[in-house]
Amino acid sequence: MRRILVITAVSVVLFSLAPDAVDEPLGGLGVPGGAIAVRNETGGDALGFRVRFDQRVRIADYDKGIFPSVSPGVTSWYYVFSGGRLRPDEAFELSWRPSTATIRTCEWITEDGISTVGGFACTYTMHPSLSRLDTLLRQAYDGLVLCLVPGVYELPSAITLGRHVTLRGTGSSITDVVIATPTGAVLRVDGGGRLSFENLSIDGAVFEAADGAHLTLRRASLAGSVCLEGNAGATIDDSSLLGSVTAAGDGSLAIRRSTIEGDATDAALTVEGAARVTVADSRIRGAASGIRASGTGSIHIETSDFAKNMPVAVDLAGFTGALTGEGNVVSRDALVPHDFDWPDGFVANSEP
Repeated sequence: MRRILVITAVSVVLFSLAPDAVDEPLGGLGVPGGAIAVRNETGGDALGFRVRFDQRVRIADYDKGIFPSVSPGVTSWYYVFSGGRLRPDEAFELSWRPSTATIRTCEWITEDGISTVGGFACTYTMHPSLSRLDTLLRQAYDGLVLCLVPGVYELPSAITLGRHVTLRGTGSSITDVVIATPTGAVLRVDGGGRLSFENLSIDGAVFEAADGAHLTLRRASLAGSVCLEGNAGATIDDSSLLGSVTAAGDGSLAIRRSTIEGDATDAALTVEGAARVTVADSRIRGAASGIRASGTGSIHIETSDFAKNMPVAVDLAGFTGALTGEGNVVSRDALVPHDFDWPDGFVANSEP
């Protein structure tokens, strides 16, 4: 089978098998088929697999060595694969025609009953040679989930979005899918839009969010910066950022299980105005200040590491808002001002 990507059951990816390049509007891309590879994460052996599509399809190929029987044997909306056994953490591969069909549900058949597989959220899938990423983004509609096959995707210029759009890499690691932008190119989301990046790397971009918009980085890598204006918000989970983050205005920012590698001449995270910020289980390092805050907002910092910030880890000079948190790895000497009412337990131990 061709170009089948093995992924977990909660992140199943549908993608084109077509090698030819086209440049047509969304919905007008004709490619010969789609495919999935679903990992068995039920915790036990799977005795079968069943899948339902949103239209009639023909099964092009599947793992006959795992489940040799398929029913029905004609074009259908619904198929059951059986007659074998799939061990935990192994994958079952399947492809179909036409590519316009998408999976609605699929389930493992086990000795304990039926286990539903989630994650069938891709509404369109792109290969690096299929079309220009900026063209597709400008045509984007609310709810679009654009899945990107491993490769490098160019965003040659600045772009502004005001819709709900997700870009999801389908590789086995963050570096398999790279979105390359000219250094300093602005990717802006506003007008209440929601822009999400998952399981991929972005090189050189400046992200701006304003006017009630929300930016999400989830299992992503960004070499660039994030700037939140007004009541815009952002979520950064399980990600790494080489650059800086600024939260200004009265929006919200959550950074969890992530790393921000700042610049030695500036702050890695700047908090201004009435912004509400949470930093948890993260590392902020390499900057003149790990966090620099002013204004009347609220900041919660817990179980995070501020090693290697020079000379200040957390600078709250001019901050009159609320600070909470506990269990952070930071030197007390790197907390400014020294006479600030730092919460009890804010420091777990000194940085190495």
